Amino acid sequence: MHASPARYLTMLAQPRGMVVAGENAGAADTLTDMSHCVDLVRSLGMAGMMWVNEAALVSGTTVSMSAYAQYIASFPSTATSTSGPLAAQGYAIANASGAVDSLGAVASAGDWGGRALSRPIVGIALTPDHRGYWLVGGDGGIFPFGDATGHGSTGAVRLNRPIVGMAATPDGGGYWLVASDGGIFPFGDAAGLGSTGAVRLNRPIVGVAATPDGGGYWLVASDGGVFPFGNALGFGSAQGRWAAPVSAVA
Repeated sequence: MHASPARYLTMLAQPRGMVVAGENAGAADTLTDMSHCVDLVRSLGMAGMMWVNEAALVSGTTVSMSAYAQYIASFPSTATSTSGPLAAQGYAIANASGAVDSLGAVASAGDWGGRALSRPIVGIALTPDHRGYWLVGGDGGIFPFGDATGHGSTGAVRLNRPIVGMAATPDGGGYWLVASDGGIFPFGDAAGLGSTGAVRLNRPIVGVAATPDGGGYWLVASDGGVFPFGNALGFGSAQGRWAAPVSAVA
């Protein structure tokens, strides 16, 4: 990629946690040729790729930004991937009323802000491609947005303790809800691998995190106690480490 367009793309991409992959495209290059480059980019776990016909956009070291913008707007997106070590980065932040702010490479897919809720929103989980997310309320009500699919909820179930968090399976085909007593509620392709629902806890559970393959999860209590299930391993806890209570695990 020509130095000037490369700097321009990098300026746009870096704040969004994206990787820029470039190719000096010549007059003889075709979409078939470039598809091989796209496949390579995907295999490296990069976020995307852009094909730029430099000859039509640059003269020497000067970039025609208007021509550049028109060209990019007219050309279809080539490929995106959110897997791998160099995947695009981003996150979504939700508040108790269900408003969502999507940042970085996470798509803005809507929210529940301004509408009535039975219980406040207590958690959010992203779909694997970052084009959707689930919100969960304290009663276990599930609110899917974007390409997230609802696999069930505890909204109509009488709970012993309120829901305090959720975690999604790696393929987005399911999720776990966790209550403050450590009760686990799996939906979709999420497997129930154990809970602390029948255990006398020193402090309530405040969060859940899944292992990378979805074969296990960790629960954490407000005193820092950690409870691994499935293929999740115990690496210690934060009990006695801080005066303030623990509030989350990842």
